[in-house]
Amino acid sequence: MRFARLRTSTIIQIVSLVCLAIVLIWQGYGFRFLSVQSDSMAPRFRVGDIVFIRNTTVYDTKVGDIVSVASLEDSSVAITHRVVAVDPIEGLVTTKGDANMTNDRSVGGQQLHGKVLTVIPGFGRLTNFLHSWWGVAAVVYIPMTLLVIREFIRLVRYYTRPTYQVFGRARDRF
Repeated sequence: MRFARLRTSTIIQIVSLVCLAIVLIWQGYGFRFLSVQSDSMAPRFRVGDIVFIRNTTVYDTKVGDIVSVASLEDSSVAITHRVVAVDPIEGLVTTKGDANMTNDRSVGGQQLHGKVLTVIPGFGRLTNFLHSWWGVAAVVYIPMTLLVIREFIRLVRYYTRPTYQVFGRARDRF
């Protein structure tokens, strides 16, 4: 039984390390993933989908591509829309959501995050949950609390087990 637990935990650790390595390599080559937060590109993708993007430049972008750009109001927010105009001389890209009626403001190449490679429907709901307080509690706080409780019980059992005296020294009974 102990060998089976060790083997299972070792497999989980190896899988976790492989996943971490894939993510780090993925990001090292300019790939990222973003969670869709609005239906501005419906029906192409909807809230809760994940879009995978790769770094690109204005010069590699053409009309019809779907790109992610930094919002002009808040640079930490990415807007993923379809390119409707490219001005390579000025280095500007104009985008528009498929479900929107008007174009977005043109943005410069430094605000261009990347071009969308693929979409995974619904997977963003999981990442949104993991970024919430409940997700952190489910993945971090609850397992850590259970681990601390288990170790506390183990220590209490260890220090309260019966002992007996042999030649003036305490010995474990079992």
